[in-house]
Amino acid sequence: MSEDIQTHLLTLYQRGDHPAVEALARRLTLAAPQEPFFWKILGAALHSLGGRGEELLAVWLRAAQLRPGDPEAQANLAIAWKDLGRMAEAEACLRRALTLQPDFLPAWYNLGNLLRDAGRFQEAETAYRTLLDLCPDHVDALCNLGLMLIARQRPDEAEACFARAVAIAPQQPALLVQLGKLLAGRNGIEEAAGLFQRALALDPECVEARWHLAFLALSPFRHAEGAGQAARGRFGRELEDLAQWSAARGWRDGPRGVGCEYPFHLAYDQEENRELLTRHGRLCARLMEGWREREGIPSPPALSAPPLRLRVGVVSRYWRDHSVWHALIQGWFARLDPARCELLAFDLAASGDVRSQVERIQTARPDLLIYPEVGMDAMTVRLAALRLAPLQLASWGHPETTGLPTMDGFLSAELFEPANGADCYSEKLVKLPNLGSWFTRMTGPGRADARPEGFGLDPARPVLVSPGTPYKYHPDHDAVFVQLARRIDGCQLVLFDLPGYRHLCHYRNTRLQDRFRREGLEWARHVTILPWLTEASFHDLLRVATLMVDTIGFSGFNTVVRALECHLPVVTLEGRFLRGRLGAGVLRRLGMPELIAADVEGYVALASRLAGDASFRESMRTRIAARLPILFEDPAPVTALEELMGRGIR
Repeated sequence: MSEDIQTHLLTLYQRGDHPAVEALARRLTLAAPQEPFFWKILGAALHSLGGRGEELLAVWLRAAQLRPGDPEAQANLAIAWKDLGRMAEAEACLRRALTLQPDFLPAWYNLGNLLRDAGRFQEAETAYRTLLDLCPDHVDALCNLGLMLIARQRPDEAEACFARAVAIAPQQPALLVQLGKLLAGRNGIEEAAGLFQRALALDPECVEARWHLAFLALSPFRHAEGAGQAARGRFGRELEDLAQWSAARGWRDGPRGVGCEYPFHLAYDQEENRELLTRHGRLCARLMEGWREREGIPSPPALSAPPLRLRVGVVSRYWRDHSVWHALIQGWFARLDPARCELLAFDLAASGDVRSQVERIQTARPDLLIYPEVGMDAMTVRLAALRLAPLQLASWGHPETTGLPTMDGFLSAELFEPANGADCYSEKLVKLPNLGSWFTRMTGPGRADARPEGFGLDPARPVLVSPGTPYKYHPDHDAVFVQLARRIDGCQLVLFDLPGYRHLCHYRNTRLQDRFRREGLEWARHVTILPWLTEASFHDLLRVATLMVDTIGFSGFNTVVRALECHLPVVTLEGRFLRGRLGAGVLRRLGMPELIAADVEGYVALASRLAGDASFRESMRTRIAARLPILFEDPAPVTALEELMGRGIR
């Protein structure tokens, strides 16, 4: 082979003139079919031009056959196999490449990516770390490892990866943004703001940096100095600035901004959020509408009258083993009458960008879309901000108004809403009967030998379980734990650390510990912090506990139901808004309103009585056991939802 021809082909390829490379390489493979380089570069040109399928495989397979000892040829062949969905063959090629050359960096990188995509995370981590041992400055490997560690709830290790990547490539805005997000997650607010500002200085068009900077106002750590109201005011101003910035850019940012942040933590304030969330929802809807117009995606046709059999789509990332599934989705799929509606499941856990998800939904032509939660997943927010069906509803998987003008109604429950509940929603409030959903029992039979000692607890002292996620513990309610410890003799409070939220758990724990110290109470005697338990272990704990104290302000639903299934009394404080009334609704349905407190004093007094009065506690257990069946498989909410859909949410 002439070196001049090889140099010419490489020069064309490096210039990006892939069509010219393809044309010349095709002629050369015909003239010199035994020359592996011509096959290799033909494959590279085809791949760069979007070539896939059998032709690319045949080209790179020929190159590998002509030079079986070439690790690059094996790595190329792996790409072709992967494009065809033949992952086992792709992995085999990459491992052959590494056998031929153990320090071949592209093979380690692609192997890490392949194993990650297959869900073999430990093996993927090994591949990435092996590559980084060979080449510590491999930025792409650092990024991919960091992102995988975030998904695996190991943020501190992910931070180390991105800090290293930023040190190597400080001029890449995307790296600065990702590191800033991690720092914000551990209360490094000022450091995070500095990184977002650096990203914007490098690229004033960096949409993600602009959004993340605005949402720092809603950090879950913002209450440390009693600055909650000031933070809400600042967020309102940030929303206005963000809207003006987006308008000046022609509303062209769409999915880059929408969903990359969400005002999720507003729900944990004891404030009415409709105004702020409506402003946020209008901004999101305007941006996504601008995206739709540029993409040429049509709006759905209006529904003049509901058809005899509605096509009802449910859009969610949370299927099967998730609280949203247990509380809401399973009932719709189990009990909605197939003669009246055809149910369509749009699982957002499946990969795909916004356009592909939109096309998937629009191809199905739903008459109605239900979003069981909006606010917990970025893709859900982006889709919910679009009009993809004539009728669209949200529900209480995240128990707060969406603020989106694209949502026609909000599915709640009669037993969850206060008298003025409709005032809290931008959507039309729909109160379905009772608890608003059909659900089944969640607990199994449990271990006969479960004991408090198995959880490091003293069986002679009362055990009060508080099973909230760390962001449910608002500093305004820290004093309640002190009062419980002071009022209940030998009180043992059980809290939980949530994987992936180490810094927020530390913030909650140290805040409470300091409160106990200032009140002259021994923290270690009164509080036990457990790791997040498996379902079976959690149910065993509930069976040996004295009572559950529901989180104040943002109540539990699944946790309250689980406790009652274990015949464990629950004390709850009925809040002002849906999010603080879930446990109270369950207890009212059970016919046990005496377990609902109206204020903090009543909450502490009721918990004290249950912990200290064994006969009262046992009477509550007996009544819970007798009345428990009324909670499950209630047909009334499903029937009402069918009637509602048939009327078209009028």
